[in-house]
Amino acid sequence: MKTTIILLVGLSLNLVLETHAQLLDGKPTETRVTHGPMLGRPDSDSMSLWVRTERPGKVRVLYGTNKRIFTHEASVETTDISRDNTAIITIDKLKPNTRYYYRIADHQLEGSFRTMPSAVDFKNPKGNPEGLFNFKFEFACGNNQGGGGDGAGPTVPVFETLNAKVRNNINFAILNGDWLYEQRRDYPPKDWLRQVGLDTMLEAPRIVQKAPTLVGVWENYKTYLARGRNLSEWHRHVPSFYTADDHELINDIYGAGEAGYVNRRAVFRDIATKAWFDYLAWANPVQHNTSP
Repeated sequence: MKTTIILLVGLSLNLVLETHAQLLDGKPTETRVTHGPMLGRPDSDSMSLWVRTERPGKVRVLYGTNKRIFTHEASVETTDISRDNTAIITIDKLKPNTRYYYRIADHQLEGSFRTMPSAVDFKNPKGNPEGLFNFKFEFACGNNQGGGGDGAGPTVPVFETLNAKVRNNINFAILNGDWLYEQRRDYPPKDWLRQVGLDTMLEAPRIVQKAPTLVGVWENYKTYLARGRNLSEWHRHVPSFYTADDHELINDIYGAGEAGYVNRRAVFRDIATKAWFDYLAWANPVQHNTSP
């Protein structure tokens, strides 16, 4: 009888401690995440998440090392309408080489990631003075969701295999171009205005007023993420780096790197590259040298 009482008291104490340590969702929020999260910028002490929302607003991420108990929180105050209501949330002060679990607050959008190892943990004055360590990554090219013999179709079955057998065994992935192929690029600006809750182009961000075809490239990315559920699942668990190929811009584009070349297809590179940074290339380490 004494043993039973001790066990019950111990169980009650543990439940109280867990309740105090665990972060909860709180009241429902009007900010709805429509796409993402996607992981990027992996480091030994940080990770970043990309999200897109229906309307500009605050997004909270709950995270921790226990899959069922989230003990920390990170957030972004508002998503950016000039980037199609997207934003980046950076989680910092993490432990190296550690598996973390996370979920977008007030959503069922969850995932996990492992931080990169730290050189400090591997340094040895004689055998490894630089703290070198091994790591694994996945490398691929192309996510064609078209059918008709040009691709495996909208089910992108390779990601079933990658999610089941690869994602927990690598540190990051590299997508070497053609993350998307041209679909819905003719999406009308008036439909985009309705999608984000604006009435006229006068309310639209300056970039959309000057380059309205940008919304078609944004829609292309959203279509691929919404339809490719296994693709989206992969990006919720694996941070990636990206290169751009022709389909990020226009199929078989040429002359895009030639200064002064005036050609409609070639100069579309600027519009499409803007969308690429909004949706994917934010994850790349980019250094801009603005000196003369």
